Amino acid sequence: MNVTDFEQVLMDHQTLKENMNHYFLLSMGALVMLMQAGFAMIEAATVRSKNTTSILIKNISDMCFGIMKRVLATQISMEKASPLSSFQVPSPSGCAATPSPSARAAPSSDGRDF
Repeated sequence: MNVTDFEQVLMDHQTLKENMNHYFLLSMGALVMLMQAGFAMIEAATVRSKNTTSILIKNISDMCFGIMKRVLATQISMEKASPLSSFQVPSPSGCAATPSPSARAAPSSDGRDF
């Protein structure tokens, strides 16, 4: 085996490892969704029939908010940014919050900077 064959085997191994990780995450996510449906059925069976609709709506909204929270957390962690970096509002004057270097006070003549 020469060096290029060895490098190709390592790349194939890395690709297989990544694909197995993705498959594991997707299959575990599917199991969580099935568990959510099972929990909804248990809850619906323990309440009166007039409250079943509200229980099922609560479970569906819980799943939707959980998915949105997970997508947002994943997006933030993948961008390695602060949670509010894409939601910054400009200041009313249109200027940056920190003063420019020319607007800062010059150091005093005796060497103190305060």
